[in-house]
Amino acid sequence: MANGKRKRSFLKIVVSLLLVAVMITVIYTVNHETLKSNTQVKEPRTRKNKGTEVTSFKSAPNFTLLNGENDKVTLADYKGQSILLTTWTTWCKECRAEMASLETIQRKIPQKWLRVLAVNMTSEETSVKSVEKYLNENPVSFTILFDKKGEVKEDYHIFGIPTSFLIDPYGKIIHTFRGVVSVKDVQDWLPQ
Repeated sequence: MANGKRKRSFLKIVVSLLLVAVMITVIYTVNHETLKSNTQVKEPRTRKNKGTEVTSFKSAPNFTLLNGENDKVTLADYKGQSILLTTWTTWCKECRAEMASLETIQRKIPQKWLRVLAVNMTSEETSVKSVEKYLNENPVSFTILFDKKGEVKEDYHIFGIPTSFLIDPYGKIIHTFRGVVSVKDVQDWLPQ
C-alpha cells in the first residue's frame, strides 16, 4: 500500500514538473516574440495582388548628422533618391570588410540611382581620432556621417553591425540587410 502511494506521489510530482516546464516555455516564447517584434525594424511584408507585387513599407526615421567636413546632412535631403544607409564602426571586422563592398556598390550603381550613406556609430568608438585615422588610411568615395549621440542606433533599433537599410525615393525602408551587403543584394532590391 505504501508503495502505491509513493508511485502516485511520484507521478503527481512528474506531471506537475512537466506542466511547469510547458508553462515556462509558453511564457518565454510569447515574451520573446513580443520583444522581437517591438525592437527590430521589420522587413517589408509582401503580398500578391492580381499578379503584381505590392509591398508595405516602414518610413525611414529622419536624422541630421555631421559629415567629414562638419556640414549638417539630413536624410530628408535625399528625398527622391534611393539610399543605402549602413551603420559601422572601425573596430568591427565585418564593417571594415563591408567598406570595400560599399565602394564597389557606389562605383557600379550610378549616384542618380543610389546614394550610399555610411553612418559611423561614433558613440561606440574609442575616439573620434581613431575614426579619422581609419578614414585617412582607407579613403572612400561615398558619404560618411558621424552619429556621436547614438540617435541612428536608437531610432533604427540597431543591435548588430553592420546593418544596412535600402530606402526608396519616397523615404520608405524596402529592405534591411544584416551583415556585409553585396552589389547583388542591392541590385536585387533596388527599385527599377
